[in-house]
Amino acid sequence: MNTLLISEKYPPVVGGTASFAANITRHWPTERGNLFVLTAKDKSKTKKEITSVKIYRGSFQPFLFFFKLAYIILKEKITCLQTHEVVTVAWPVNLACFLFRLPARIIFHSRDFNRLKNSSYAKFKIKRLCKRTRAIFVNSYYLQSEFKRHFENLNIEPKVIYPCPSQIFFDKKDPDQISQLKKKLALEGKKIILTIASLSEGKGYPRLISCLPKILQKIPNLCWLIVGDGPKKADFIKMIQQNNLQNIIRYLGLMPQENLPIYYQLADLFVLLTHPDNEAEEDWGTVFVEASASARPVLAGQVGGIEEAVVNLKTGLVVDISQPNAIINTMTDLLTQTEFARSLGLAGQEWVKQNFAWDKEILKLWD
Repeated sequence: MNTLLISEKYPPVVGGTASFAANITRHWPTERGNLFVLTAKDKSKTKKEITSVKIYRGSFQPFLFFFKLAYIILKEKITCLQTHEVVTVAWPVNLACFLFRLPARIIFHSRDFNRLKNSSYAKFKIKRLCKRTRAIFVNSYYLQSEFKRHFENLNIEPKVIYPCPSQIFFDKKDPDQISQLKKKLALEGKKIILTIASLSEGKGYPRLISCLPKILQKIPNLCWLIVGDGPKKADFIKMIQQNNLQNIIRYLGLMPQENLPIYYQLADLFVLLTHPDNEAEEDWGTVFVEASASARPVLAGQVGGIEEAVVNLKTGLVVDISQPNAIINTMTDLLTQTEFARSLGLAGQEWVKQNFAWDKEILKLWD
């Protein structure tokens, strides 16, 4: 059997969908046949690929995409399509399945689902494609319930495949490397909180920025590392300046997944105050699981499927971000009660080891 994995987002692009697709390729069982990848053109022009899997790159403009897809199907004798990019390529994949009599697996991520749930036309395209699918997968039980609510007439039960952290997040970094990085970023003697997330709505940046002045009164050596980029970057920087927080923030921009482990390990606390917004709701939080794999306690905002990635009072703490005093007090406690915070981190690491392994999750594709 030859399977073609379709994902517009794929390394060197960073993000949840790209990471998920890359881990599928890394852990693909050889007894399940050959795997090929079709993804977007690499604007960085890098020649490095993460695996020995053959990767095709091309335009995801639907008309051009279809001809590229048909070419690969014929050339590589593809017997199954597995698409992680549902809305963009729904009709080309649907047409290819019809013409070449191919089964398909659909894997929904929150980005795709949030794009289609409020669009009647997108729903129509997806319903037609779903009728040709072998199976539908989502990345959390929360998204599974949302899918069934929006597509109640489809007689297909979505299965859950959890995004799992790579082994690099469990591997301990050299203490000297961590010390050198702290020195480079002027973090020596600091209490460090870390956020890795898109600079967009729903991530809680404004709330944390507004709470920081009071937290600094209790923890004056606090420093906040931010990894990410997004449409609200300019707005958030302006808020930081208005609150005179420039000196305690280190903005690091986007970085590839393989560079993240050392930043988790130098942090005292991982913070992401997720919350609902008008356009989307967080259905899962891979960064929380990565932080736990790195033995770091987490502070999360209560929303959607977050509590599938954070076990409140066991691997971290979950707060209602509409209550600023709760945020201030909880963060202060986690940064001052070091043994309690350490116990959360270690419990989180063990919990992730027991519950999130790609070698097990990937087998659900064939259950």
